[in-house]
Amino acid sequence: MAKMTGTTLIVTVDGDPIGSTTSFTIDLQHTTADASSRDSAGWVESLSSRRSATFTFESLLDYADDTNAAKKGFHDLVAEGILNRSVFALVFGTVETGDTVLQGNAFLTGISTSAPDEETSTYSGTFASTGAITAVVNS
Repeated sequence: MAKMTGTTLIVTVDGDPIGSTTSFTIDLQHTTADASSRDSAGWVESLSSRRSATFTFESLLDYADDTNAAKKGFHDLVAEGILNRSVFALVFGTVETGDTVLQGNAFLTGISTSAPDEETSTYSGTFASTGAITAVVNS
Protein backbone atom coordinates (compact mmCIF):
# COMPACT_ATOMS: atom_id res chain seq x y z
CA MET A 1 0.00 0.00 0.00
CA ALA A 2 1.40 3.37 -1.00
CA LYS A 3 1.55 6.12 1.56
CA MET A 4 0.59 9.61 0.51
CA THR A 5 0.34 13.16 1.72
CA GLY A 6 -2.82 15.25 1.62
CA THR A 7 -1.41 17.04 -1.43
CA THR A 8 -2.21 13.94 -3.50
CA LEU A 9 -5.94 14.04 -2.64
CA ILE A 10 -8.44 16.41 -4.22
CA VAL A 11 -12.16 17.04 -4.22
CA THR A 12 -13.76 17.99 -7.49
CA VAL A 13 -17.08 19.79 -7.74
CA ASP A 14 -18.91 19.14 -11.02
CA GLY A 15 -15.56 18.06 -12.48
CA ASP A 16 -13.53 21.10 -11.33
CA PRO A 17 -11.37 21.34 -8.21
CA ILE A 18 -12.16 23.95 -5.59
CA GLY A 19 -9.52 26.65 -6.06
CA SER A 20 -6.64 27.26 -3.61
CA THR A 21 -7.67 24.56 -1.13
CA THR A 22 -5.58 23.87 1.94
CA SER A 23 -7.47 20.88 3.39
CA PHE A 24 -10.38 18.47 2.90
CA THR A 25 -12.26 16.13 5.19
CA ILE A 26 -14.80 13.48 4.30
CA ASP A 27 -16.93 12.10 7.12
CA LEU A 28 -19.02 9.00 6.39
CA GLN A 29 -21.84 8.14 8.77
CA HIS A 30 -23.86 4.96 9.28
CA THR A 31 -26.63 5.23 11.83
CA THR A 32 -28.45 2.40 13.49
CA ALA A 33 -32.03 1.95 14.63
CA ASP A 34 -32.78 0.50 18.04
CA ALA A 35 -34.28 -2.99 17.72
CA SER A 36 -34.13 -3.87 21.41
CA SER A 37 -37.00 -5.60 23.15
CA ARG A 38 -37.66 -7.43 26.39
CA ASP A 39 -36.23 -10.49 24.62
CA SER A 40 -32.83 -8.72 24.29
CA ALA A 41 -31.93 -9.66 27.90
CA GLY A 42 -30.85 -6.11 28.68
CA TRP A 43 -28.59 -5.82 25.64
CA VAL A 44 -29.06 -3.23 22.91
CA GLU A 45 -29.90 -4.71 19.53
CA SER A 46 -29.57 -2.60 16.41
CA LEU A 47 -30.57 -2.60 12.79
CA SER A 48 -28.65 -0.95 10.00
CA SER A 49 -30.25 2.38 9.16
CA ARG A 50 -29.29 5.45 7.17
CA ARG A 51 -25.93 6.34 5.67
CA SER A 52 -24.69 9.80 4.77
CA ALA A 53 -21.55 11.81 4.18
CA THR A 54 -20.28 15.31 4.74
CA PHE A 55 -17.41 16.87 2.85
CA THR A 56 -15.68 19.89 4.39
CA PHE A 57 -12.92 22.02 2.92
CA GLU A 58 -10.75 25.03 3.68
CA SER A 59 -9.37 27.28 0.99
CA LEU A 60 -7.45 30.49 0.50
CA LEU A 61 -9.70 33.31 -0.71
CA ASP A 62 -8.51 34.15 -4.24
CA TYR A 63 -10.98 35.89 -6.54
CA ALA A 64 -8.94 34.71 -9.53
CA ASP A 65 -10.36 31.23 -8.85
CA ASP A 66 -13.83 32.59 -9.73
CA THR A 67 -12.66 33.70 -13.17
CA ASN A 68 -10.74 30.47 -13.88
CA ALA A 69 -13.02 28.10 -15.83
CA ALA A 70 -11.04 25.09 -14.51
CA LYS A 71 -11.71 25.86 -10.82
CA LYS A 72 -14.59 26.59 -8.44
CA GLY A 73 -14.03 29.74 -6.40
CA PHE A 74 -15.82 31.34 -3.45
CA HIS A 75 -18.34 33.31 -5.52
CA ASP A 76 -18.96 30.32 -7.84
CA LEU A 77 -19.86 28.16 -4.85
CA VAL A 78 -22.04 30.84 -3.21
CA ALA A 79 -23.95 31.52 -6.44
CA GLU A 80 -24.44 27.90 -7.45
CA GLY A 81 -24.67 26.21 -4.07
CA ILE A 82 -26.42 28.68 -1.79
CA LEU A 83 -28.28 31.14 -4.01
CA ASN A 84 -29.35 28.62 -6.69
CA ARG A 85 -29.56 25.59 -4.36
CA SER A 86 -27.71 23.41 -6.88
CA VAL A 87 -26.79 19.79 -6.30
CA PHE A 88 -23.09 19.19 -7.01
CA ALA A 89 -21.37 16.03 -8.21
CA LEU A 90 -18.41 15.49 -5.85
CA VAL A 91 -15.41 13.19 -6.23
CA PHE A 92 -12.95 12.60 -3.37
CA GLY A 93 -9.64 10.87 -4.11
CA THR A 94 -6.66 11.11 -6.40
CA VAL A 95 -6.46 11.75 -10.12
CA GLU A 96 -4.38 8.61 -10.72
CA THR A 97 -5.77 6.03 -13.15
CA GLY A 98 -6.61 2.82 -11.31
CA ASP A 99 -7.09 4.46 -7.89
CA THR A 100 -10.41 4.06 -6.11
CA VAL A 101 -12.28 7.29 -5.38
CA LEU A 102 -15.55 8.12 -3.64
CA GLN A 103 -18.23 9.94 -5.58
CA GLY A 104 -21.73 11.21 -4.94
CA ASN A 105 -24.08 14.17 -5.12
CA ALA A 106 -24.24 16.81 -2.41
CA PHE A 107 -25.69 20.15 -1.42
CA LEU A 108 -23.47 22.98 -0.22
CA THR A 109 -24.95 23.47 3.25
CA GLY A 110 -22.66 26.21 4.49
CA ILE A 111 -19.84 28.49 3.42
CA SER A 112 -18.03 31.15 5.43
CA THR A 113 -15.07 33.44 5.01
CA SER A 114 -12.53 34.84 7.43
CA ALA A 115 -10.50 38.00 6.79
CA PRO A 116 -8.23 38.74 9.78
CA ASP A 117 -6.22 41.98 9.80
CA GLU A 118 -2.88 41.56 8.00
CA GLU A 119 -3.41 37.82 7.62
CA THR A 120 -4.40 35.52 4.77
CA SER A 121 -8.12 35.54 3.98
CA THR A 122 -9.68 32.09 3.85
CA TYR A 123 -13.04 30.43 3.38
CA SER A 124 -14.47 27.08 4.32
CA GLY A 125 -17.53 25.11 3.40
CA THR A 126 -19.52 21.97 4.03
CA PHE A 127 -21.31 19.71 1.58
CA ALA A 128 -23.97 17.20 2.72
CA SER A 129 -24.61 14.13 0.60
CA THR A 130 -27.92 13.42 -1.08
CA GLY A 131 -28.27 9.86 -2.32
CA ALA A 132 -25.64 7.13 -2.37
CA ILE A 133 -21.88 7.54 -2.10
CA THR A 134 -20.13 5.00 -4.33
CA ALA A 135 -16.56 3.76 -4.68
CA VAL A 136 -15.36 3.71 -8.28
CA VAL A 137 -12.02 3.16 -10.00
CA ASN A 138 -10.52 6.10 -11.92
CA SER A 139 -10.17 5.32 -15.60
